[in-house]
Amino acid sequence: MKNIFLFLSALTFLAACSPATSSMEAQSATSVDVPTTPPPLEIPLVQKFAKISVTTLNSAPIDSKDVYVAGQITIDPNGRAPAFAFSAPMKIKGRGNSTWGMPKKPYKIKLDSSASIMGMPSDKEWVLLANYADKTLMRNIVAMELGRRLSAAYTPRMQIVELTVNGVDQGTYVLTEQVKISPNRVNVSAADVSGGYLVELDQRKDEIIRFETTNGFTFSVKEPSAPTTAQMNYISSYVQSAENAIFSSEFDPVDGYAKYIDVDSFIDWYLVNELFKNQDAAGYTSIYFHKSAGDKLKLGPIWDFDLGAGNVNYSDAQYPEGWWIRQWLMFARLFNDPVFAAKAKARWNYLKAQELNTLATYIDQTAYSLDLVQQKNFMIWDILGIYVWPNPVVTGSYSGEVSYFKQWLQTRINWMDKQFNP
Repeated sequence: MKNIFLFLSALTFLAACSPATSSMEAQSATSVDVPTTPPPLEIPLVQKFAKISVTTLNSAPIDSKDVYVAGQITIDPNGRAPAFAFSAPMKIKGRGNSTWGMPKKPYKIKLDSSASIMGMPSDKEWVLLANYADKTLMRNIVAMELGRRLSAAYTPRMQIVELTVNGVDQGTYVLTEQVKISPNRVNVSAADVSGGYLVELDQRKDEIIRFETTNGFTFSVKEPSAPTTAQMNYISSYVQSAENAIFSSEFDPVDGYAKYIDVDSFIDWYLVNELFKNQDAAGYTSIYFHKSAGDKLKLGPIWDFDLGAGNVNYSDAQYPEGWWIRQWLMFARLFNDPVFAAKAKARWNYLKAQELNTLATYIDQTAYSLDLVQQKNFMIWDILGIYVWPNPVVTGSYSGEVSYFKQWLQTRINWMDKQFNP
């Protein structure tokens, strides 16, 4: 039997074997609820998740996304691997956009010194995702699992935890890695001016260090954090050249877009975001690109799926049918190229045959692992029976939320497959 603490993937969070106890039927979801007995797993189930305690100096409130508050982070393994025990000084602040305005707050943590946390590679910067509007608590987790299954160069690692801030229980969170350039994260070379870049397509236009292309795409430069004039000129010029090639009148196999972009990374990013019909990924925000010295521009890592898989009520992303990412100007143009379209179809058929066939079981396993902590979470945040922006349905139970999520994804898979394979 495999060791319970072996990292088969970056998600070693599968835990808790108690079945869901709520009997309230979902109001809108119609698929079968989480079964009453756990499905077979490759590793044994454990009953608890690690507990993270954050205490700030003099119990100062964490009320800003810009100003860090000094404090201490302590991790109690709570029955998990003893090596998960951890305590260190740190700084903490708020993060997020719409999520920062929700009652359950997301946070960014910066350790005083780099350290490995819960088996994840050493670094200073970490994120605590609240997933307040995602009542399954797992949309980000499932999306990242798909990223790993597609063998993306880097997909942020995640761990489910229980969080306490200054002695007050905050419920279930996801501890994850901050997207940044690092050997263990977005690993890019900065050997010369042609590399060392992490940029985000972000139409909010609220970052100081940014540039805009002729098609109106706004990119914020995440790293280097203080780019030189030469670096800004290089990356903005390179991105513009890539855009020009994508939107040129002809698809030149030698000097066209494939000269500038890593096509495989674009297709993998596209498939995960299209499958989830990810609201903000259709040309709005949280769309990361990175470039290594001497290499092409790559799309990724994937990020931010709490408004994916039907969890939005103000756009057509709510519905499992219909293209979403492909309607975005850039991908609409790429899919006009028969070569790109054929590669995307082949990659989809691989994903469907090899990885999507076990996705429902993976969701069930994750639901079981969350059972004990989700019950405590929704005692703290009593929202299962009420509308939370931008939920399209109110199912009234955790099992109903999981059922809606599963049904939506399966309908989406079926629809996309019919388009790729009519």
